Amino acid sequence: MDIQTESGMRKTIQNLRRIIFWILVVVLGFGNGCVRQSDRDNEPVLAKIGDQRLTIREFQDRTELTPRPKYPALNDEETKRVYLNNLIVEKLMAKEGYQGEREQRLIQNPVFRARIKGLQEQKMREQLYMEVALENTTIDSQEIQSILPMAGREYHVSYYSIHDDSLAVKVGNALEKDSKNFNNLFREISPDQPVSQKVIKFSDPDPIAVHQAVFSRLLDIGQVIGPLKIEDNYHLVIRVDDWKYYPMVNEIDVRKRWHTVENKLIEKKANRQWNKYVADVMKGKRVEFEKAAFNQLSRIFFDVRNTNNQLFKNQILKNFLSSGEKEITFDNQIYKNINLDQPFFRINGDIWTIRDFREAYMSHPLVFRYKSTTFKHFQKDFYRAIVDMVRDYFLTKKAYQRKIDRHPDVRRTKVMWEDAYVAAYHRDCYLAARAAKKDSLDADAMNKNYRYLNLYADSLQKAYSDQIELNIEALHNIQLTEIDLIAMKPNMPYPRAVPMFPEFVHDSHLDYGSPMKSVD
Repeated sequence: MDIQTESGMRKTIQNLRRIIFWILVVVLGFGNGCVRQSDRDNEPVLAKIGDQRLTIREFQDRTELTPRPKYPALNDEETKRVYLNNLIVEKLMAKEGYQGEREQRLIQNPVFRARIKGLQEQKMREQLYMEVALENTTIDSQEIQSILPMAGREYHVSYYSIHDDSLAVKVGNALEKDSKNFNNLFREISPDQPVSQKVIKFSDPDPIAVHQAVFSRLLDIGQVIGPLKIEDNYHLVIRVDDWKYYPMVNEIDVRKRWHTVENKLIEKKANRQWNKYVADVMKGKRVEFEKAAFNQLSRIFFDVRNTNNQLFKNQILKNFLSSGEKEITFDNQIYKNINLDQPFFRINGDIWTIRDFREAYMSHPLVFRYKSTTFKHFQKDFYRAIVDMVRDYFLTKKAYQRKIDRHPDVRRTKVMWEDAYVAAYHRDCYLAARAAKKDSLDADAMNKNYRYLNLYADSLQKAYSDQIELNIEALHNIQLTEIDLIAMKPNMPYPRAVPMFPEFVHDSHLDYGSPMKSVD
């Protein structure tokens, strides 16, 4: 039976492209928008709203990759119409928002512009990964066949984590001499750390080092693996406590496991290719910090990250992000003022001032791997987070050089996030204005916002009706999953895959617009 085909490989690549935000990539980490020309790519279009297109893919992403409202009283077709109504109303509210005076304060705000820029550039790096790694990855049927026996196993393991490279070497030497001394060894070196347990399945998004060690051969009960280096100062030691095997009993099982192995092998090969690409980009680049500036900023970020006082956190971040010409001042006088033109770190002689760092941080929030409770440990995490930011800075430069900012997926992602933010802000401005007028407002209805938002949405649908085209047949053919989830991108500055679902209206009437004439 020849399972692997060229069309099957293309389908696998397409599936991986759609779920790339679920893949753990270990090393990855505006104008006012009044006139917008959307991208005319080859994706099927569900609705046209003026100069914008709502594709079937975007509809599915917005409804399946974040929790969406449930409507038990509605059938599936009616529910899909409610979802479509909300996504169209979001676009209409965004259109109104781009013309609003209060909304312009948000749109022109430097922090908001930086956030949109950061979301766009994160998508550019994802697309760069697609182009330099995923799309160039191929495997053959023999590779898949060799892994199939291991892929049916599910391992129940105990494990310890080690957050020190030198200690990992000592543990490795001790286990080499006596691997049966697994628990006793860790009681001696880390008495406060309890052993952890988990189940490891072939399809799980574990770090590549773990997956390679567990599924490259058949393991026995009691076998100890590691220390496995996950990243600098982070290692795992794993012991197999038990395992189960799930046989393939029919052709459906065979095909399902085949494609599971195929997907995982493509992911692993693509990640290795990406690691090599990143290493080449960063070759010869070394980050050297100015000690005084590093200590001052790391103390501020440590306090912000560990405080339970949200007011304090907001005030410090506001001070840090405020646009001072010469220095950052802190109202509470806990910290010394910061000279923005003071050097913070050097990369092979090129100086990044604190001003440069702040500008980069506004678009690229720092990604901390751990929750450090001590200042000493946090400084290591702070160092790594800045190095990751620098790495992404150079990867983004490569993406711009390849003109990836013009890619349809990148442009669509930027529009999606910007519209979602502007629409939500416009909704809040509209409701605040209604509340200020106090004209025949019903308190219960105002609390829920349903009546007023539905009425306002109806007025927008009528006002823009001649600019809206609907592909009802395409909507009918869409099959949505029943599973609620939040799709996250681990170790990314912006971890959410899509904005929260916009809940503006609850009606399923598509009594506006016209049938779509064309989808090109």
